[in-house]
Amino acid sequence: MDPIEQEIVNALTAFGRIAVANNYSVRDWTQGVKAVLGAIGHNRGYKIFSSIQKDNNRGLPFDQIRQQIQPAINLEVPDRDQFLGEWLYDILWWHGDDQRYIIECPLVAESEWGGKDAFFKDDFPKLLLARSEHRIVIFEGYPEESHRRNNVAERINWCKEQIRNFSCTQKGDRYLFCAWQWGKQEFLFDLFIAP
Repeated sequence: MDPIEQEIVNALTAFGRIAVANNYSVRDWTQGVKAVLGAIGHNRGYKIFSSIQKDNNRGLPFDQIRQQIQPAINLEVPDRDQFLGEWLYDILWWHGDDQRYIIECPLVAESEWGGKDAFFKDDFPKLLLARSEHRIVIFEGYPEESHRRNNVAERINWCKEQIRNFSCTQKGDRYLFCAWQWGKQEFLFDLFIAP
């Protein structure tokens, strides 16, 4: 893994412990994942495109999530107003020249909690189209399918087949799969670099 991927792995691992300890709702997990990736990008000097809800009527307010995870990931989590709204992907890091030219888009991410297979049919393919150094896939293994041992592995393998079969995939394209496993209460990380 490169330094950005390792930082994501470390931060999501710490975040998972906080989310479990605080019994996060689905919306809290979503806001937390965005806060974690936003913190990493912000601390690297990128503008962060992602939608953050100020008041979460089905979960914790963003400021409370921010305060809970900031010490755990040892990074400053940007204030809600520093997130520029969702654009193309759930999370996107962007660097431009006075916002006239896109110079760099080092990371795009899609994240889904509770969406099951629709995520893989509707959201994952968007990552195939990205010309970004890092493509991050964040999802959960579903507790009701715990009897299927390879539920997470099957989904990741399906994605890898999509990458291999997509005609615009380029050698060296990077995909980091971050799968929360409810049974183990931890993330499984799988880095795939297109051959």
